[in-house]
Amino acid sequence: MISAKEVCPSLGDSARSIPALADVLPDEPEYTFSDRLSGQGGRFFTSSCFVWGEEDQLLVTKARWEVAGPPKAWAAAALGERQAARARWFDAGTMGVVDPADGKAAVLVPCSAPGTYVGGSHSLSVVVHLKRHEESGGPEPEQRLADLAVGAARSAHRTARCDLSSGVPDTAPRVGTDASGWQPAGPDSRTGFGACDVAAVALGGPLG
Repeated sequence: MISAKEVCPSLGDSARSIPALADVLPDEPEYTFSDRLSGQGGRFFTSSCFVWGEEDQLLVTKARWEVAGPPKAWAAAALGERQAARARWFDAGTMGVVDPADGKAAVLVPCSAPGTYVGGSHSLSVVVHLKRHEESGGPEPEQRLADLAVGAARSAHRTARCDLSSGVPDTAPRVGTDASGWQPAGPDSRTGFGACDVAAVALGGPLG
């Protein structure tokens, strides 16, 4: 049983994060949570949550502040090029992506407007990585990973004191839909990625 007092604050509302964790984490006699935060309320913001079982690290969630760039290039960096090409979308922030095969979900969240800091507008990149996902047996793992990413994104946006609206939904995101404001770039309407998009990322080219 996971108690609210143990769960990382950076995962957001424990009433939402605990059911998601219970579904995706492999069964262990007990879990250990470790939360880390730096750069609160400005640039260089980072937050992390580490979840351990008896011996192994089971899950890591990281949020970091970065210069806003093309969302598809961000997705390839957050998940990996191959993983991003097969990922499913959900509507959260600028973009939400989830790849249950690799145990990852990520959300890109608007944070600061151009002129607030040097370098243009800035975003928060939030990534959840379930490291032992092959042993988790909960229902709809992709939905639960998306739920965890959204909760962590909501918490990071608040803690970093962002001045732009997060675009993060108050309710659970719908996995499998295109991200808000997006048109699929390739023939696969489920992922929104085409072969040319992934090749452009590999070559360092821009993505629209």
